Amino acid sequence: MDNKNEELVNCVLYKKIKRVESAEISVSKTMIKSAQQDNDGN
Repeated sequence: MDNKNEELVNCVLYKKIKRVESAEISVSKTMIKSAQQDNDGN
């Protein structure tokens, strides 16, 4: 595999990882929010 293809693959993988990370972050933020709301209700 030449360098151009390798860079392209790395770029695509990086973008996929970033997308997954941001999705996980938003999910955990939502979970934290709902947990805080549960605590406020008590």
